[in-house]
Amino acid sequence: MLLATLLLLLPKDGSADILCNVADPHDPTLNVRDSPGGTVVNYLQNERVVRIDKTRIDATGRTWAEVSGQSNADYRDWGWVFRNSLRCVDTDRFPRVKVSVAALEEAGIVPQDAIRTSRQPISCDEVPNGWGVTISRKLYENYRRRGFSNTALCFALGGWDVYFDPATGRPLSLYQLPGPYVGGPRPLWVPDCYKRIQITGRMMQGDIPWRPTGCTLHYHPSTGRPITKPELVELSSGGPAGGGVDEDNQSSTVSEDRLRSLVNGK
Repeated sequence: MLLATLLLLLPKDGSADILCNVADPHDPTLNVRDSPGGTVVNYLQNERVVRIDKTRIDATGRTWAEVSGQSNADYRDWGWVFRNSLRCVDTDRFPRVKVSVAALEEAGIVPQDAIRTSRQPISCDEVPNGWGVTISRKLYENYRRRGFSNTALCFALGGWDVYFDPATGRPLSLYQLPGPYVGGPRPLWVPDCYKRIQITGRMMQGDIPWRPTGCTLHYHPSTGRPITKPELVELSSGGPAGGGVDEDNQSSTVSEDRLRSLVNGK
């Protein structure tokens, strides 16, 4: 008798993503199937980053993963692949500080979906939605002196899956806002590799795909793993407008002075 399959559902809201680099040890591309052990319907290049949406153990004990595109602008389900051909990180385990909207505002960043807090003067209209950030003039001037454009800074500080310095592989300082749905962590500060960006496709569902181009990308900005194909990197900024930030919760796991230092890369 066949063993029953085990199905594990994973959330698709950005709050506990399993991000993986494709790493097929036997082939430069990985077969994508319409079901565990089913017909091959696609191929994914090694180093491509995907999200795991479900895992399933088949009757022979092999583990399969249903994967989708990393970018929120391309959140299609690709299909099923061998789980052992993926090298993964659980973003829910990344260290991050918990900050209130009030504390973040004092440091120069305000979420676009904050309703009761005034937006900062540097707008991020390049990402026309409620999930980005606005930035203080002082903070923007600090970045502008380093060569950042308004667009690059908005995409980097307000983007999804910006977790590592692509030049060095070092993890970035991340923060998490309080609230029932606020997405995943975001960076408090970004290095010079993000001072220039390339938009890699058209907007889809309010998201714009992009990649940093201010340095040679030696590490993936989402997983921190070494890469040799920077052209496969694709992040996204944006998302449908909506609420979720809890502005009444003023708790924070970091002092305002320390938060200002982190926002300024110290």
